[in-house]
Amino acid sequence: MKKQILLGSILTLALGGLAGCSEDTAKEPKDNMKGNKQEVAQKEETTNKKTEAVHEHGEPNEHTTCAFCDMKVYMKDEDMGQFTAKLVTEDNETLFFDDVGCLLNYERDMEGKAKERYVRDYQSTDWVKVDDSTVAKADIKTPMNYGYAFFAKKEDGQKFIDENEKIHAKEATWKEIDEVALQRYMKKKQMQKNGDGQMDHHNMDNGSSNAEEKPMQH
Repeated sequence: MKKQILLGSILTLALGGLAGCSEDTAKEPKDNMKGNKQEVAQKEETTNKKTEAVHEHGEPNEHTTCAFCDMKVYMKDEDMGQFTAKLVTEDNETLFFDDVGCLLNYERDMEGKAKERYVRDYQSTDWVKVDDSTVAKADIKTPMNYGYAFFAKKEDGQKFIDENEKIHAKEATWKEIDEVALQRYMKKKQMQKNGDGQMDHHNMDNGSSNAEEKPMQH
């Protein structure tokens, strides 16, 4: 009788152990899946933060040239450095441009879409995302004579406009900039088609006549 009771107890414990193992085994894949998802999410977040940090603080140097027109790109502390723009490609490559129109025209020919686009705040020269910027147009000298200034804060842009009536400062839009840039882009393509592709790009974009400057006035 004692043997039967002992045997029964052993069987009960064994079955209980098997059930526990089965339950743990069933839970383990779910736990692993949760852990993997969390790990992937953390890695993606870390990568995004690193990428953003690199491009937020990425700066041209004295040897940097415009990715579109190959002219000098001004550093933030140089005269006209506040007009430099930059673009981040899908491959996380940062490209710099001497003036905003060159950035827009470069995009017309590039494969894929830009991940991020930046301009400089006119006052602080800090990088500002294109979509977050306030645009003003004025009779100011920029590397390619586009004449646009950008501001991180709308009130700063409005103050610039209010205080610079003498240089015809006024509010502008990215659509307006794109239209001006497109005119120059089409002119460049036509010149290349006609065999004038070697003409000085700086002269073409700066405009050697009053006629070319007129489309810039909105």
